[in-house]
Amino acid sequence: MVTKGFAFLLKAKPGKEQELEDFLKAAEPLAEAEPDTTTWFAYKVDDETYGIFDGFLDDAGRQAHAEGMIATGLMARADELLMETPELTKVDILASKLTRGPVEKMMGQDQEMMGQKMMGQDR
Repeated sequence: MVTKGFAFLLKAKPGKEQELEDFLKAAEPLAEAEPDTTTWFAYKVDDETYGIFDGFLDDAGRQAHAEGMIATGLMARADELLMETPELTKVDILASKLTRGPVEKMMGQDQEMMGQKMMGQDR
């Protein structure tokens, strides 16, 4: 069960919003490659505010992520991209609901099964 996490907000410098957004999108494969990062979300709050939430099974996974390529890459570009240094907040997960596998893939399978049932092809 995911029990540990990080949550933080990022304020982009004026004119750097797209670069920050591109950085976050490019970080997804890095998060996928981290075996101890079970959950990773990069999100946009408004035109200048972005955030990251990650989940881990334990403190060791959380620490490995904090020392990984996403965190070090972001900190290396913080002065260029961000209004202020992000405050990395450790969180303890009290409850969670996670879907197994990529959501898009599962949604596609559900839609395909639903279509087959509607067409009477589910036998």
